[in-house]
Amino acid sequence: YPQRFALSLALAFAVSVAAPGPTLATKAQAATSVSASINFYDELAPYGNWVLFHERYVWIPKDVDDSWQPYMKGRWAYTRRSGWIWMSDEKFGWATYHYGRWGKAPDIGWYWLPGRRWAPAWVAWSYDHYDLAWAPLPADYSDDYDDVNIDISFSEIPDDHWQALSVSAFLADDLSSHMF
Repeated sequence: YPQRFALSLALAFAVSVAAPGPTLATKAQAATSVSASINFYDELAPYGNWVLFHERYVWIPKDVDDSWQPYMKGRWAYTRRSGWIWMSDEKFGWATYHYGRWGKAPDIGWYWLPGRRWAPAWVAWSYDHYDLAWAPLPADYSDDYDDVNIDISFSEIPDDHWQALSVSAFLADDLSSHMF
């Protein structure tokens, strides 16, 4: 898509690179790795599994179909305070679309890397006169997760991560039925 730009600032979250495949996390393990004033572990446990991936605990949603991806089930709403905010229809959406970022790996599929800063949505946008698209900003594996990073390369976002629809359908209540 032409004219790509990032509307959200990207939160850096510390992760080392190189670990064997994912393993399920115990509550104590995930709680020590996911440090924030919100208890993500307990709140998200009914809707997915915490696994160790690249030496960090990430959350993987369960009971989603093979075509599922982030920022698909819900709608966009405009607020004066925050601008465009993602309003998820998913029970885990209060956390996973506003704190942290999404990644996708061949061995585990979509996963969520928790973050400490709230945002209306962690997405990049693309548009032309007829169509509008958004994609989750990539999970950030930097060493300093309290920094804010606005240096986003769109080449880091694979083509299959984008959700697209016509501009006329952008405010629909059920966006998933309008996406192409």
